[in-house]
Amino acid sequence: MLSPSSFRIVVVSAAVCLVALSPQLRGGPGVALSAQEGQGIVLVPHVLGAVRDLVGVDGQVLIYNAGEHTNTKDRVQLLGMRISLGEIVVESRGLDANLLGDRRFGEIIARIERLPEAVSELGRERIFAATDAPEFTGLDVTSNMRDIEVSLASLRSEWDRGLEQPFLAVDFHYELDQLFSPEDAPGTRRQVGIEVDYLDARGSSHTAKTSSAVTRLRPLLGAPATLNRVTSTAGDVIAASTTHIHAGDLHVHSCHGEAVGACAPFGDCGAESFQVSGSFTYAQLKSQYAALGIDWFTATDHSYCLDSANEYNTIASECSSLTDSSFLVIPDTELSSDESGPQQGSDLGDAICLGATTSNHMGAHGISSWKHGGSQAFWGFCDGLFTDELEGFNGNINKVRNEGGYPIVNHPAGSSFGWNSVADLRGIENNDMHGVEIWNGASTSGQGGDVGAWVDWLEDGRILFAYSGSDTHDQAFAFGSDNVVLEASEPFTPNTVQRAIREGRVFISQDHVLIHEALLSGDSLGMGSLQTLSPSQQSKVVTLEAHYNFGTDTGTITFFAGAEGVAEAALTTSGPLTGAGVFTSPFIPFPLKNSWSRAYAMAGGAASYTNPIFYLPGSTFSTKFGTGLGGANVGDLSSDAAPAIGATIDMDISGLSGATSALLAASGAQIPGGLPFAGGTLLISLPTVYQVTVPLDGNGAGKYRLRMPYDTGLVGINLYWQSIAATPMQPGFIAFTNGLSMPISGMGQ
Repeated sequence: MLSPSSFRIVVVSAAVCLVALSPQLRGGPGVALSAQEGQGIVLVPHVLGAVRDLVGVDGQVLIYNAGEHTNTKDRVQLLGMRISLGEIVVESRGLDANLLGDRRFGEIIARIERLPEAVSELGRERIFAATDAPEFTGLDVTSNMRDIEVSLASLRSEWDRGLEQPFLAVDFHYELDQLFSPEDAPGTRRQVGIEVDYLDARGSSHTAKTSSAVTRLRPLLGAPATLNRVTSTAGDVIAASTTHIHAGDLHVHSCHGEAVGACAPFGDCGAESFQVSGSFTYAQLKSQYAALGIDWFTATDHSYCLDSANEYNTIASECSSLTDSSFLVIPDTELSSDESGPQQGSDLGDAICLGATTSNHMGAHGISSWKHGGSQAFWGFCDGLFTDELEGFNGNINKVRNEGGYPIVNHPAGSSFGWNSVADLRGIENNDMHGVEIWNGASTSGQGGDVGAWVDWLEDGRILFAYSGSDTHDQAFAFGSDNVVLEASEPFTPNTVQRAIREGRVFISQDHVLIHEALLSGDSLGMGSLQTLSPSQQSKVVTLEAHYNFGTDTGTITFFAGAEGVAEAALTTSGPLTGAGVFTSPFIPFPLKNSWSRAYAMAGGAASYTNPIFYLPGSTFSTKFGTGLGGANVGDLSSDAAPAIGATIDMDISGLSGATSALLAASGAQIPGGLPFAGGTLLISLPTVYQVTVPLDGNGAGKYRLRMPYDTGLVGINLYWQSIAATPMQPGFIAFTNGLSMPISGMGQ
C-alpha cells in the first residue's frame, strides 16, 4: 500500500503530465481575445480610482506589444509618453525602448481576466479578454488556473534564457490638486489620460491612448460627540476626551510578491502567477493610501514569495523607513498553512494543488521575524513532490503567538485558499486564532459569506474579533477599512495602533462611523471588551450603544446578539437616522453562557460593522479591606467588575471632599495592619506597580477605567489598590480610601 506522501507523488506527477498535454497550452480553445489584441501596443493603466485628500500620488502604466515574438516586423520602438489630468498635459517624457511582441503573454492575461475575481484578484475592467467572452465556471476554473500557471512558468523560463519581455512598466507621479480643486463636490469625476507614441517596424508613427476615471470622495467622518464623556459617580461630567479614528488596511501586497516585475532585490515569484501588472512598492502604495485618507497599513506579501529571512528583513526595513508621525507601515505577512483535522468542503486552492495540498491563508500580524510558508518556485504554495512546504495552521498560530503576535483568518469563505479546517480552529479563549477577515476586497456580503462564517464560529463557542483587508495586489482602492479607535491620551504610534487592533477597538466601514459600547450599572464597556461578569453583574440589564456618524446620509442600525450554542439574531433595528448620535437598546446577556452583542449599519447603500462586546460569566470579584479605620481614611474605593484579563474594570472613588484629583495606586502586596501616616493609614506596600491620577468632581468623587491586558501571564496575580488625595479638609492635608483586593482571573472565570 502506498503511503500518503507516496500517493501524493503519484497523483501530482500524473496531474502535471495531464496539464502539460493540455490543448489550451498549444493555443487551442479557451482563449478569447479582445479586438485590441494582436495589433500595436496595449496600455494597462493602474491609477487610483477614488481620492479624498489632494496630495501627490503614484501611478503606473504597463505598455505591452501584442505582436508575434517570432516576427521581427512586430517589434515597436517607444518614443514618448504624456500624462494628462483632465484636459491639461502635466508630464511629457521620452521613452527610448524597443519592445518585441509576444501574443502569448496577452493570451495568458485574457485567461486571467475570465477567472472569477475572487480567484484572479483583478480589480479592473477587462482589457485583453473579449467583453462577451463568458467567465470561467465549474471545472473550467481549475483547469484554466493550472494552464495559466504552466503557461506563465514556460514564458518565464524563456525570459530567463534571454528572450526579451514584450512589456514595459512605467511609473509616474501626479498631483491631485491639479486634477481636482478643493471646491469640487464629492462625486466629481475627472480623467487621468495616458498617451504613448511609438513607431512600428516599418517606421510608421502611432499613438496608443487610455484613460482612467477618478472620483472625488468626501472627507472621512469624525467620531460623534456622544463618545466624549467621562462621568463621576454623581453623574457629573468631570473630564472629556476626544476620540480619534485612524483608517487602515490589514491586507496589502506589493511588487515584492509579483509574478512579473518584482522589485529588487527580489526575483519574480513563480508561485504568484496571476499578478502580472500593477507592481507597486510600499512607498508608492503609501502615497495612494494617503490620497484615500488612510494613514496606516500592514505589509502582507505572501509567505511563499518571501521565502527567506533576508527578504522579510528587507521589507521590515522598508516599512520602518516609511513610518513617520502621520503614517504607519507595519511589516507582517500572509502566511500559508496546511489545513488539518476534519474538513468542511474544499476550494479552488486545493484543486490547483492537484490533491497534494489543502491549504489556507492567515494574516500573521504583530510579528518581528520571517515565517516560512512555501517557496517562490512554480506551485510553491503547494506541498512539494518530496517535501512538506507548509506547516499545519496550528503550528503557525503558535509561532505567531509565541512572538507576541496575533493571527487572523483571511477570506474564510473564499473560493480560493479559504478555511475548511473548522473543527480544529480555536479562538482567543484558547490563545489561538485572534480574528476573522469578514470583509475581503472591494465589497462585502451583508450578513452572509465571510461574515456568516465568522458568526458560525462565534456560535460554536470561539471568541474571535472581526477585521477587514483590501487584499490589493495592484493599486490601493476604497473599501471597508479597519478603523482603529484611539482615546485622546493615546498617541498615533505603531504600538498603540497594534494594541487597539488586538483589543478589537476596530470598526469596519468604507464611509461611516459606527462604534459599539455598552453601559453596565453606569460602567462603560468599550468595543472589543472581553467582559467577565462578576456574580452581581450577571443578571443586570446592559444598555447597548451604537455611536454613529452618517454625515448627510440616512441609514439604520441593527443590534445583533448571540451566545455559544444559540443562533445569533437581530435584537432591534432603529428607524431612519442621519447625522451623528447614539442609538441604544436594552440587553440581558445569556445566563451561564459566553454571549456577545454587535452593531451593524446600512447607510447610503454602504455597510458598517462593529466588533462585538463579549459577556463571559465568571465567579471572581474584588473585595474591600481596611474599612472602618477612621482618621483620614474617609474615602471609599470600590469595583463590582470581575477582574479578569481582557475585561474593563471601573474603579469608583468617593468621599474625598475638597480634593480635585486623587492618586490611585496598585501594589503587589498589602501592609499587614497598615502603616499610620499623616493622620490616616497606608494599606499597600511600596513601590507601587501601577499608579494614575484620577480627576475628581466637586464632591470628591471620580471613576477610573482600566482595560485589563489580555495577558495570560497575569492570571493568578493579586493586586492591592488604594487611593489618596491632597485636601485641606484633613488635619494632615491628605485623605485616604480603604484598600481593594483584586485577584486577576482568566477570561470567563
